[in-house]
Amino acid sequence: MKVESTSIVVFGEQNKLRFSELVSFTSPSSIAVEITNHDKDDDTLVVKMTFETDNLETAKFQTEKELVRLVNLLSWKHNIVIAKYRTTSFQHSETKGQTHAIVLAETLYITESLSMLKTVGSEGVQKLSLSLGKTCSEDAENILLKWRDAIGQESQVTRLLLLFQILEELHGSRKGADLWIRATDQNISLRMTGKNGDEEVSIYTYLRDCIHAKPENPQFPFNEFEQNVNNLQTLVRQCLEGRFPELIETP
Repeated sequence: MKVESTSIVVFGEQNKLRFSELVSFTSPSSIAVEITNHDKDDDTLVVKMTFETDNLETAKFQTEKELVRLVNLLSWKHNIVIAKYRTTSFQHSETKGQTHAIVLAETLYITESLSMLKTVGSEGVQKLSLSLGKTCSEDAENILLKWRDAIGQESQVTRLLLLFQILEELHGSRKGADLWIRATDQNISLRMTGKNGDEEVSIYTYLRDCIHAKPENPQFPFNEFEQNVNNLQTLVRQCLEGRFPELIETP
């Protein structure tokens, strides 16, 4: 059975992504994928997938799996927040000349907000098409899901904590993450923490620990989370590129 699905990918308010031409590639699971700009909404991309499958339920699963892979990679490659994504319709044909359609209702709300619109030119589109067609390791795909979830958080506190959790996972512990941070950025600010206040750690580890109530901190340091979260995001990206070479963009 031949199936064509249509999905949407909606970006967050601060940054948008547009393509100067069609993004086209074949996924590692042999799905033909095309990505175009939405004709009415700068926030949105339209993703069409075409493939052969046994039944419609399998098609839904294959579409969702590829869509998750795609949004994770788009978020990573362009360091951009994806607010939501979903499949809006399926078309399938079991016999020649007969096409059946299933439309899944979706309302797009067009809002005006201050944002950065990035247009990817022809060369960038070609590189992206080649990149999206390549296979990533299962570990890399899993960590990209956590990366997209982390950078998409509106709360700066939650974003920092989730980013730090990625480092904890990759280095085996809070201490391992802190050692990597201090070895990577030797100019990092240091603070005292621990039950007795006698453990010297990086500012990121200190802020991670602040989520637990501390008698020496009568006021939660919201401002410090806001001041440091973007730098931690840069460090985590550096860590991921070092751990997963397939995530590094080739010239």
